[in-house]
Amino acid sequence: MTYSKFKKCIFVLSFLLIFVLFLPFTGKGSEAYAKTNTEETSSASKDTQSEIKLNVKSKDLVKGKTYSLKVYNVTETQTITYKSSDTNIVTVDDKGDITGVEIGTASVTVTVKEGNKTIGTLQCDINVGVPAISIRFTKTELKMALGQKTTLKYIIAPYNTVETAKFSSADSSIVSISSGGRVTAKGVGVTTVYAIVDNGITKCTITVVEKDDTIQFEDGDEFVEPSKTPEATISPTAKTTSNQSSGSAK
Repeated sequence: MTYSKFKKCIFVLSFLLIFVLFLPFTGKGSEAYAKTNTEETSSASKDTQSEIKLNVKSKDLVKGKTYSLKVYNVTETQTITYKSSDTNIVTVDDKGDITGVEIGTASVTVTVKEGNKTIGTLQCDINVGVPAISIRFTKTELKMALGQKTTLKYIIAPYNTVETAKFSSADSSIVSISSGGRVTAKGVGVTTVYAIVDNGITKCTITVVEKDDTIQFEDGDEFVEPSKTPEATISPTAKTTSNQSSGSAK
């Protein structure tokens, strides 16, 4: 073997040795970098995730009725589980639908996980009670001035029911009514408002007039000038008893 060939052999062997030694190291280095980069991305994603929360933290529920518990700001990779503290009072399925089984109180615990890691634990307190058996407005007829606001008084039985009334107006362009029974005279005319529970309904016929000096205000009433924006309200100076009802009662 000549000296020239010997040098070529040494060069080839050296190149192969370097290739064998550095290839595994380079692979591990790339894998480690990729893993670190993924972890940093995942961590950044969790840091930017909005706060996980429920649609309600407590709920009154009529026995036999169902309510859907919602969890907000959960990602697609996270899972949700629900658990009742007392299934004799409240049951909950894997979709978050809560059912009142028996009168009493219990809590539903909601756990959010990503893989095996717990991201958050939330709780909703449930009070299961009796339904309403009747409801009635204290006034069946009411006269209001355009722009006037008042709260209709009603009586719901039994006194310890957890059921709440639902309100509606036959013509909201004349009279609108809020979820708490607050009515606003919006247009001249006659319409009917209703309060409803599962076992009963009551109604009040309301007549709205342009102007009537005989209409006076009770405590809690407001007046919105029709020509002004709804935010511009003034409190009445005269507050005497009239044929309209105010306040709310159960």
